[in-house]
Amino acid sequence: LAYLLASNGIAVARFDMAGCGNSEGICDQIPARTYLRNGEDILAAVSKYPEVNAHRIGVAGVSLGCHTTIHLASSYKPRDYTIRAISVWAPVADGIILLKEICSTIGMSNLADSSAADSVGKAFGFKNLPIKLCREDIDFFLGIQDHVLMLSLPKKIPILHQHGLKDCIVSMSHQRLFLGAAPAQMCFKIYADTQHDIASSPYRQQALQDILMHFQSNL
Repeated sequence: LAYLLASNGIAVARFDMAGCGNSEGICDQIPARTYLRNGEDILAAVSKYPEVNAHRIGVAGVSLGCHTTIHLASSYKPRDYTIRAISVWAPVADGIILLKEICSTIGMSNLADSSAADSVGKAFGFKNLPIKLCREDIDFFLGIQDHVLMLSLPKKIPILHQHGLKDCIVSMSHQRLFLGAAPAQMCFKIYADTQHDIASSPYRQQALQDILMHFQSNL
């Protein structure tokens, strides 16, 4: 996605949160709220680059990263930057539903099974699933209500919502919650035969082109 956007004239700052993807750190030692602060710091830094128009910024998120994307879109700092569009792939609407689905997927009796936990953790982009959550993180995840937060964005930001029809990590029940509370400027796209990982989708190229067109049209 980063290469596609950049090759079409859209400057990109791509990053993995600490403990996720290719970034350093151990995810179960990093409070989840740190990701939100990291996102704020990165957005503030990017907006100061002389090559970047700070008032034509777009933010894209995947899976749990969508929570950071929506959090950043909810900030309003017109003197510093303007977020003109966002895209989210398989966002979590309700943290309670997410944790229930994770427990249902790997089973409460298998929470200590590292192989079962790893499969779910890797789907979210973690090196392993942070099973040993601190109290703060439990409250953090249980408090995710992004389908409600979408309604309180400070501006009518165009939103592209994408979801795989066969996603067994973040189920379609989350998309239904977003649909029920969707602001008028939110566009939904569903991809058949697609699970949680956009890279493995048979419609990968179409999904990436949809993101590109969304940002080209709204930035």
